[in-house]
Amino acid sequence: MQYVLFTAVAGLLGALLFGFAAAISTDPLPRWGRVLLVMMLLAPLPFTLFGFAASFEPGAGNSVWRIVYATVFLGCIATIIRLCRPRRNDSSSNRQSETS
Repeated sequence: MQYVLFTAVAGLLGALLFGFAAAISTDPLPRWGRVLLVMMLLAPLPFTLFGFAASFEPGAGNSVWRIVYATVFLGCIATIIRLCRPRRNDSSSNRQSETS
């Protein structure tokens, strides 16, 4: 059972890292790639919301978990917004301004 949990956590962290890297890359991804990454980044959102709410229970004691859950949640949201916004291709806009 421990290996299943480890595999799930490793896959989740790998998806988050891949999503963040794709969001900040300079080359635009195809639409199917962006949709796939957004779907992978939507998966940890309920987990982080539940974890953030559970960190306020008496006896949880450590505010570090609140910061971790909030950081992961905000990072996922920011990456999803970045992936959903259409990017302007700078080379095509430069070509249009040169021809006019």
